[in-house]
Formats: sequence, structure tokens, C-alpha cells
Amino acid sequence: MKALFFLLLTAVTIFSCSEKLAIEFKDVRDGKVYPVVTIGQQTMMAENFAHKPDSGNFWVYDNNPDNIKKYSYLYDGKLPIA
Repeated sequence: MKALFFLLLTAVTIFSCSEKLAIEFKDVRDGKVYPVVTIGQQTMMAENFAHKPDSGNFWVYDNNPDNIKKYSYLYDGKLPIA
């Protein structure tokens, strides 16, 4: 899991440092493609990860499973890395 986190962090860093920025990011865990947006000099993902973690604190907006497709999962920022 640490390797995956490092890979994701590296990919985002590369997007931020490239002259030609990618307009999408593919999550290797489930194959979902996410749009990437650049605002000023910051490049970031335009959507939350939709991948359901194995553990940690996460939930679905308004506790409604229908919201997963629209909002993805919400995280508290304390998901385990290992």
C-alpha cells in the first residue's frame, strides 16, 4: 500500500512539474480514469477517488449509497497507508 501511495504521489508531482500537463489520471486499483485540472500553477484531481478503501474512516455523502456515483467516497484524511 505504501508503494501505491508513493506511485500516486509521484504521478501527481510529475503532472505538476511537466510543461505539458496530463488531463487525466488512471487509478491502477480499479482502472477508473479521473480528470485533472490546473488552476493557476496548481494541478490537482478534479474528483475524489471512488475506490472503496479496505479500512480507515470513510463514508458516503448523506449516508445514501446512490451518492457514491456522484460524490465518490468521503475520507477524513486518516486512511492507513500500510
